[in-house]
Amino acid sequence: MANDAVERLAGEKEVLLGVSRGEARTDSLTSLRNRWALTADLASAIADSSAGEELLLEMFDLDGFKEYNDTFGHPAGDALLQPLGSRLAAAGTLHAGSAYRMGRDEFCVLARCSPDRADRLLNDTISALEDSGEAWHIGCSHGAVWIPSEATTESRALKLADERLYANKASRSSTSRQVTDALLQVITAQNASLDEPVERVSEMAGMLAIAVGQPTPGVQRIRLAAKLHDIGKTAIPAAILDKPSPLNERGGNSCTVTP
Repeated sequence: MANDAVERLAGEKEVLLGVSRGEARTDSLTSLRNRWALTADLASAIADSSAGEELLLEMFDLDGFKEYNDTFGHPAGDALLQPLGSRLAAAGTLHAGSAYRMGRDEFCVLARCSPDRADRLLNDTISALEDSGEAWHIGCSHGAVWIPSEATTESRALKLADERLYANKASRSSTSRQVTDALLQVITAQNASLDEPVERVSEMAGMLAIAVGQPTPGVQRIRLAAKLHDIGKTAIPAAILDKPSPLNERGGNSCTVTP
């Protein structure tokens, strides 16, 4: 009886350890595998030299998700991520791959894939992360890397995919980018002399961001914010901005009124 009890407890311990390991590598919101699982799976796949096909790592970042969260709230955002994650998992499975959630609105797919099937895999996974409704649309930017022909370590593969993702995001003509461009046109239209200082301030801000170790997305946001640092001037009449003499409290000519 004592031996039976010991064996039963040992078996229960193994089950609990298995559950714990599974939870540690699973995203609680979407039930997809998480960043830790991806790192382990990448290392294992790279070490498997017996596989004949290349390994394709795709990284995705949702476009429009921040605006969705700001409009409808974070609970609604979480509710949206669940079906997106399920559809991505289904698309990955269709191509003998696995889907992962890396962070808030970042996802990955890892699949053994031949070059002639890569376009279909990419199209299916991009479509899985698209959704829309009245006055909102969710899409995604992406970056992909071939392993081992382009990267032979998991860290190099993740870095290269991340760089390509943000290059793709920067090249997309999103609604927010269109608004930004319109604001910049307003600034330079009001005062053409601001065009050169705007670019100079943006470049200096970007150099400082790089110097203090900001990641690529942060550097891009800082450069953009620096370009818009004079946006407040668009609400001030040119007669006040360009007035050579001192201003009074109302912004007009300083003068003394006599009865």
